[in-house]
Amino acid sequence: MKSKLNLITISLWLLLLSANTSAEEIYLNNGDKISGEIIKQDKEAIIVKTRAMGNISIKTDFVKEIIPDQENRLAQTKKDTPELWKKEISFGYNESRGNTENSQLSFNLFANRKTEDNEFTARANTYYSSSDKTMDSQKWYTMLRYAYSFGARKWYNFYRLEADHDKFANIDHRIIPAAGLGYWYSDTPAWKAMTEAALGLEQTNFKQQTKDSDQLVLIPRA
Repeated sequence: MKSKLNLITISLWLLLLSANTSAEEIYLNNGDKISGEIIKQDKEAIIVKTRAMGNISIKTDFVKEIIPDQENRLAQTKKDTPELWKKEISFGYNESRGNTENSQLSFNLFANRKTEDNEFTARANTYYSSSDKTMDSQKWYTMLRYAYSFGARKWYNFYRLEADHDKFANIDHRIIPAAGLGYWYSDTPAWKAMTEAALGLEQTNFKQQTKDSDQLVLIPRA
């Protein structure tokens, strides 16, 4: 009878020790679990603050695993998970009045998503300006790019599509599809160095009576 009471008492203690859901969980080699706040830890022992028994000391030799509380796990997971998308958006407008009335309008968009093997990039910008209510600049540019790494992830192939328009350069629209190969010398946050080259077809449609053109282009980048 006494043994049963002791067993029930121990079970209740373990139940109470594990009731604190916002505490660390210490798993022992014999299968027991203790929940509480670790207030001190060194090579010899771990001191845990529990709700039922106060502060208890556990020798590290008897500890199998320590699992942080849920809030710490979520915070650590969020910290360890890199931000895949990088986005930048800017919008600007300027107007000045004096001997002449000038105005400028600009918009820029950049988005990039990079994983271990893949990278996707999108870019777009537009610019408009006028002087004395007469337009003197109108142009826009867009670019889509996809790259895939291979060969120990140093080499990569990529595909890109560019399109632009410049009214006052007589370009109604210009499209450049291209594909190429590149190599990363270093791809770390501290230092990034690469070189690449692409072969593309530049197709230009002009606004005036200038003959449209198609030509092969080499697009290097470093």
